[in-house]
Amino acid sequence: MLTNKNNARAVFILSVLAFTYWLLVLYVITDVYRHAALGALYEILWLPMLVCVVALPGISILQMIKTKWSAGSYQFFSLLFCTATACLILLKQY
Repeated sequence: MLTNKNNARAVFILSVLAFTYWLLVLYVITDVYRHAALGALYEILWLPMLVCVVALPGISILQMIKTKWSAGSYQFFSLLFCTATACLILLKQY
C-alpha cells in the first residue's frame, strides 16, 4: 500500500506534468495540428490533463489537512503548480 509521502509525491509529479503539458500547448507549440502525430497526442491528452488541473488541488488540500499542513510539503507545491496551471489556461483566453 502506498504511504502518504508516496501519494503526495505522485500528486506532485502529476501536477508538474499537467503544468508542463499546458505550458507547452498554450505558449510553446501554438499550432498543435501542424503535425499529425502531435495533433493526435494533443487530442488524447487534453482531457486527462484538464481533469488533473481540476481534481489535483482538491486532493492536495485533503492531503494537507490529513497530514497537518506544512509549507515545504509536496502537497503545497502541488497546489501551487495547479493554481499556476489554471492561471495559464485562463489568461491565455484573454
